[in-house]
Amino acid sequence: MFCEEIKKFSEYLNQYQLAESTFKLYIVVVNSFLSKKKELTQETLNKFIKKRPRLYIKRALQYYLKYKKLDKEIELIKVRVPARRPRAEPTREQLKSIIDKIQDQEVKLFFELLYNTGARASEALNIKVKDLDFIASTLTLKVKGGYYRQVKLTVELANELKIYTVEELGKLGNEKVFFSNCNSSKVAYIILRRRIKTLSNLSDSEKDLIKKTHSFRRALINHLFILTSNIRLVQKFIGHKSIDTTSTYLSEKTDKELVEEANKLLRLYHG
Repeated sequence: MFCEEIKKFSEYLNQYQLAESTFKLYIVVVNSFLSKKKELTQETLNKFIKKRPRLYIKRALQYYLKYKKLDKEIELIKVRVPARRPRAEPTREQLKSIIDKIQDQEVKLFFELLYNTGARASEALNIKVKDLDFIASTLTLKVKGGYYRQVKLTVELANELKIYTVEELGKLGNEKVFFSNCNSSKVAYIILRRRIKTLSNLSDSEKDLIKKTHSFRRALINHLFILTSNIRLVQKFIGHKSIDTTSTYLSEKTDKELVEEANKLLRLYHG
């Protein structure tokens, strides 16, 4: 019986454009809960979370409650997020130097867009021509969670996208900007990774860097935080629901640079 329920839930979850790995993880979590054949109550859900105190467990069940239209009636317990160990991430300068070497026009424009907007790969692969305003140089992204986020593009990138999609390929309206011959973003992502392998003018290490498409998002978050020192502003720009999520993206290098900047200000203040 719960197999049919999982099928319906997975169809509901598709609208949120989650990363494939996240989508599968949430299905596994809900499947695990349903297999216990427990009644769907606040007590049973929170007991399930307590045995597995992980944020992804809670988020999967939150989506399930939305699907069941019970999210206003049932409150889930808080889950403490363990501190992440800062990892070394490529800088925006490193990523830009790699993009400049790419000769495949479609792949290059795709990474230019990630570099300028901080979009997730799944979001960028679902962009349609109608989402681009070439006059205002803006892009409307449908982001994780089913929300919309408008971002400003550089005039140069907006023009390049217009020339490539409209003038060269003649794409219009609902046609996808990138890899439009693919019937889903999941297939398009596979094609993207195959195309990266064929980029003969990039080293293997450079290919590995851009395969991790989230590196572009991380690099932009760190760059904006260094420029503004305002994590809430960065959170709003990047489209995170929680400021805690944004804070986990900050690298150790960012923290050090902020300390150095603070020390400079103190030296100026004290003469």
